Amino acid sequence: MGLTPQFPCLRRVSLRNVVFSDYSVLDALLEGGLRDMEVDLGQDCLYSEFFDERGTIPELTTLVWDGMIENDQSLSFLQANTQLSKLSLQREASGAFLETRLLPLLTESFRQLTSLSLKWKGDSIPGSALQAIASLVSLQELHLSAGHQHGQRYNWFIDHDLMRSRLKNLTSLKLITFSRDVCKSPVEGSARELYHGDRIYHALIDDVDSDQWKNWHLLRTPTEMKFLAPLTNTNDFIGMLKEANVYATEMPGLERLHLGQLTMEVSREEESRGGDEVIFHVSFEGDEFPTYLKEAFWWNPT
Repeated sequence: MGLTPQFPCLRRVSLRNVVFSDYSVLDALLEGGLRDMEVDLGQDCLYSEFFDERGTIPELTTLVWDGMIENDQSLSFLQANTQLSKLSLQREASGAFLETRLLPLLTESFRQLTSLSLKWKGDSIPGSALQAIASLVSLQELHLSAGHQHGQRYNWFIDHDLMRSRLKNLTSLKLITFSRDVCKSPVEGSARELYHGDRIYHALIDDVDSDQWKNWHLLRTPTEMKFLAPLTNTNDFIGMLKEANVYATEMPGLERLHLGQLTMEVSREEESRGGDEVIFHVSFEGDEFPTYLKEAFWWNPT
């Protein structure tokens, strides 16, 4: 019987789809100064039993939960590691789990959480859940998603007024990301779930070079909005920019917003005549998962 290997310098580990025959190597991987871990806490019986009993990993700051989550999933490992600063759920979970089990735990015990990524199985996120998220005052990065999570069907219509009324209480928030969201389709008669494909098609029939999508800007002045963009007649695009403008106005600490596959960088400059000028640098990503979001939330799109 050989000696169990040791990993004293290991700081980041991904256990995605890794199978072990016993606890020994798994236990060794989690020793030392481990800071970032990607794992399915309920991958199999061995994982479930191990993490239920593992207790605190003192230097662990990032947990990426990559696996399907049942309503009765044990939260023992999370309860033992309330020092986490980043928590990302890679798969969608039921409202019952998120709203009655996970969020109450986070709001009660997680005081250092700066980054959170959650996905709902349903096609909406209730105001009560948003209110709970809004009590996590240390948050700086937030990703939310709902509805279909695969393919070209999008059915999460965001109530942005409700969203802002809750999230504006998060004064430290710098990044807001919505994925798989949709607004009214600009192509007459098309199904709402195919919205993103419609938007690209609408751009093409207006003879716009796709490269131009990467350099769009919105300039807001105190008296008017001026759209420095080739597709000023694209209603959904303008609508999203207007929504972004309200987010930036009501949340002065916001630096970046991602909705409808558009990434908007927010910069603020003081106007010589008084007041604030908000400039959006807008980019369209053919990939709905931009690189910076994959890095921020450890996304592994499948």
